[in-house]
Amino acid sequence: MQRKYKIKLNILIGGCVLLVCPMTVSAVELNCTAYGQTSYYNASRTIIVPVDSLELSKDKLDVLLTSMNNYATCGGKAQPNYADAVRTRALTLSTALTNLGYQGYVISNGGPMVLSPTNLCLWPDSSCSIINGFDKTTLLNVKIGIKRAVNSGNWKAGATIDANTEIANMLTQFRYGLGSMSWGTTFNWSFVLKNNMVIPAYTCSVTQYDKSVTLPNIRRSDIVSHGTGRYPNAKKTFKFNLACDEQTSVSVTFEGDILSGTGTDSVLKNRLSGNDNVGIQLLFNDTTPVKMAEKITVAASAQSSELLSFNAYYYYKGGDISGGPVKANTTFTFEYQ
Repeated sequence: MQRKYKIKLNILIGGCVLLVCPMTVSAVELNCTAYGQTSYYNASRTIIVPVDSLELSKDKLDVLLTSMNNYATCGGKAQPNYADAVRTRALTLSTALTNLGYQGYVISNGGPMVLSPTNLCLWPDSSCSIINGFDKTTLLNVKIGIKRAVNSGNWKAGATIDANTEIANMLTQFRYGLGSMSWGTTFNWSFVLKNNMVIPAYTCSVTQYDKSVTLPNIRRSDIVSHGTGRYPNAKKTFKFNLACDEQTSVSVTFEGDILSGTGTDSVLKNRLSGNDNVGIQLLFNDTTPVKMAEKITVAASAQSSELLSFNAYYYYKGGDISGGPVKANTTFTFEYQ
């Protein structure tokens, strides 16, 4: 007897019609992000970056503002046909910093410091490279700081900069586009203080000075026989005592009526009648003639207590002179920064 077996087969058959099948694409759209804010290549926005207040002083010539690899990322396709990239267009500082003599700088991907950078590549590297197979989001390896030259800027006023004030702004630009690879949308990174920032003042006060300076008497014959110019055998030292914030730069300007015909602006005229050919010359540290109305630096970086020394001399320009008093007046103005 022949037996018959029935076999039931369950076969799962699947298919897809061309151009209808679902497909997953893992691509990164060109953008930069920080603190939950994103700027896209086709939808620009300002990204607010909170930064700690800077501890500024005259001995700090180079101060780091922020390391962006702690919070910022950029993503896209830095590869052929896309060439996504990000570069700087400008870096500006608040007037509170520029008044102190600071310039902004950027260090991109471990490269050299670039002051006031324009068209400096930031992402995917410092050359805006086209990298085969690159399609991802990475940290923005960028440092921003401020730098100043020694004794630059105005430090005499001091100030407090309120929290939430923008102290720096970096304008950047996307490169994008299939085929065209053009630089297009710009967007800002706005660096805003988390808390108040104090800018110290550097100044001095004059605690004591000689208000009247009396030179020794001299013989008419001695000054004439010596000839024209400063008479070295009679002088009087006068001094200024200053109390200063350390590192203050101190300058002084003297004003007074000048004795004509000497070939120098450093001789004060005799204000009394007679002896019009004799005047008074001032020297700083007994070496440098003090020209009237000319500012001279007397302490480039003052200590807490400064003693400034000047000397007064007779000056003979030639011609007739007679016995009698010689008197000159001068005023002085100190400036600090």
